[in-house]
Amino acid sequence: FNYAETLGNFTFFDDNGTPLNLLDDETVKRRNNGFRSFNLNTKGEALLGGWQFTLSNDVYTKDQGVPGQGSNQSDNARLQTWRDVALLRLEKKGAPWPTTDVAFQLAYTLNREHFADLKGEIGIGAQDVRNNTDTYTANGLFTWYLEPWKQTLGVLLEGSYETFRSVDFLPELRGQAARRGPFQQRTHFIAAFQDEIRLFQDKLSLRPLLRYQLVASDFGADATFGVIRLNTARDTQEHLCNPRRGAKYTLTCWPDLT
Repeated sequence: FNYAETLGNFTFFDDNGTPLNLLDDETVKRRNNGFRSFNLNTKGEALLGGWQFTLSNDVYTKDQGVPGQGSNQSDNARLQTWRDVALLRLEKKGAPWPTTDVAFQLAYTLNREHFADLKGEIGIGAQDVRNNTDTYTANGLFTWYLEPWKQTLGVLLEGSYETFRSVDFLPELRGQAARRGPFQQRTHFIAAFQDEIRLFQDKLSLRPLLRYQLVASDFGADATFGVIRLNTARDTQEHLCNPRRGAKYTLTCWPDLT
């Protein structure tokens, strides 16, 4: 459990946005710069049937002021953050064969950000917006130890699904329903293959890697800037293939005197 709090009211030199005019320079205090944050992390482990189970959850909240520019500070704008990360991991050594390991992982991330600037002290006009992001991830890692050939093969498969929606609460101040932005979503798939080759009594390690990524995005609506429609696709799909090579050489190794 972690807790942090600060007033953030340090003093600083303010030239009032006019560096060439020395008559309006002064030393002032930073306003609306405090924050308060909480973080709680819980974790449990269990060994069942040769499988190592790990379950963890991390919760983080933060309420902070948004002070704005040094020469034009905000007194009321605030940003609230809530994030929750839940993770379940299963791994087993020597499965399904004595020379292989397997590991699986499931994760869920919730992220909420609420920015309120009802007096329009930052940016253009008043704002009261909440952004909601949810991410679901699953992956599996298969490792094969080929000791007679001094090699270790690894295969990773991972998929994730992410959603985003922005909600504008400003109309509620005028007795209207909140305005919801388009429902946006993204699917991400990764397939990676790595081989580690050890040579010269394990002093030299060569690691070729081939990684493929598929990213499919649906932005839910045509991209706009105000009332101007932008020349950007609503749906996109990217295929990325990224080969890599790595090498490590151990120059010397000190004996263990313990």
